Amino acid sequence: MMETGCVFCAIIKGDAPAEIVYEDEVTLAFMDIHPAAQGHTLVIPKEHFRRRGSPSGHG
Repeated sequence: MMETGCVFCAIIKGDAPAEIVYEDEVTLAFMDIHPAAQGHTLVIPKEHFRRRGSPSGHG
């Protein structure tokens, strides 16, 4: 499920720009636009979660 207004969902859908470095069926990895260090990469699940740690986006 994708959420309207979620920047990560927009990146997954290809609606927002990102320098993608890895992708598979469940994850997407891309370079941070404000890196804390050279090579700073974000790895996110392709499934939207409302809160960190909430299984299947519930809660």
